[in-house]
Amino acid sequence: MGDHQRRGRVRHAVTASEVVVAVLAVVAGLAVIAVVTWTNHPLTAVGADVAGATASETDRGSLAQGTVADDGRYDTPEPGEIGEGESATGKRPMQSSSRLEERKVNALVDDVEAIVRRSKVRATTFRVASLNILGSNHVRNGLNRAAREAALLRDRGVQIVGMQEVQRDQRSVLINNLPAMQMWPQDALGRDGYRVQIMWRTDRFTMVDNGGSSHTFNGIRSVPIPYVLLRDRTTGAQFWVIVTHNSPNGRQSERNASAEIQIDLVNRLRATGHPVLLMGDLNEKTTVFCKFATRAGMISANGGSGSPSGCRPPGGPQRIDWILGTGGDEVDFSGYVQDGTTRAQGMSDHYLVYADAAVVDKAAP
Repeated sequence: MGDHQRRGRVRHAVTASEVVVAVLAVVAGLAVIAVVTWTNHPLTAVGADVAGATASETDRGSLAQGTVADDGRYDTPEPGEIGEGESATGKRPMQSSSRLEERKVNALVDDVEAIVRRSKVRATTFRVASLNILGSNHVRNGLNRAAREAALLRDRGVQIVGMQEVQRDQRSVLINNLPAMQMWPQDALGRDGYRVQIMWRTDRFTMVDNGGSSHTFNGIRSVPIPYVLLRDRTTGAQFWVIVTHNSPNGRQSERNASAEIQIDLVNRLRATGHPVLLMGDLNEKTTVFCKFATRAGMISANGGSGSPSGCRPPGGPQRIDWILGTGGDEVDFSGYVQDGTTRAQGMSDHYLVYADAAVVDKAAP
């Protein structure tokens, strides 16, 4: 399955310096207009018609037919009609310079308001989790386990979760037991796409866009890597969520190839200007994290970070289940938890990992 093709041009955030330059330019423009207006019409308010124009001034304002002050043409009335403000010749007199200046001011104000709208930073906070639910194809009692995992997610206040090893029979249990959440992709990405799912609270977020890349998982080619673009219903902040499951055990070459695909996907989605989160069972610890940290600028919810010049992996204990976010000032994490309830109560052979994410969306609206 080919990569989902994004539409539209890449947008970037308006910096504070750009806003300052724009505002100064507008102020300078207003000052020039004010001086010109005062010089030409010291006793006439902007927007008022010049009532006392002399005959010579009127003549100069309409020297020749076809000369226009604003839009390059005259309006011609219907035969037998004389429009308001028109002469019997059917020609409209030129607008006063003060009216034109008013229109220029209004246009500048509109430009400033547009710049301010684009420069507003939109942010959101939420609890995000990753959980390998342990598929019913691996261990029995999968439906009961899925129901208890759903209850645990509700109890922990999780608002966005990435799940792995979801089987179709467990999927319906999760949907029914998490009625406040929406699941994607379900079967939208093809027959091999059901194992990895994304869920989010619909009272908090709405899905703006979605797609899927693909990789080889456990010898199965073209297994989807789903992603969605979510928007906070209150603040308008938008961010990408990717969920994946990389090959287990001795399949290091497949894990290496998957990491390359996922790093490229993170960088492509980040180029839209929106922050990116990636969750999943990566079946690796420090090695795979440092790839994401140094080549995609990602940080981990449990404290790791990096740059092209080096990697600072998180302290222990590390797990193979990860929550990552694009660094800089885009994503920040707090309250990271490795919840062993899933293991202690026989729900899964993985920990439920979750954290509170603070996301800043600087993309122009």
